[in-house]
Amino acid sequence: VKLTAPDPLYSVLKKYEGELRYLFIVSVVQVEKAAAASPDTLSGIDVKVTKADGSKCERCWNYSIHVGEDAAYPTVCERCSAVLQEIKGSR
Repeated sequence: VKLTAPDPLYSVLKKYEGELRYLFIVSVVQVEKAAAASPDTLSGIDVKVTKADGSKCERCWNYSIHVGEDAAYPTVCERCSAVLQEIKGSR
């Protein structure tokens, strides 16, 4: 998801950019600054949705370019790999 918004909305979205993917339940959210509000957008926000790069994690179903980097868990993303390692270590 790519969000383009003018200030002051851009500043708020940018502050939480890292967490927005969890809120929207998507793989990636990019926030970009618009020069000015466009009259054809809702509240000045332009939203574009495209397919994320990478492969689908078999655990969380998010797409990530890091799927397969962990030899112990080759079918999951970096986030799930860390969780699985933590679970394995706590047993």
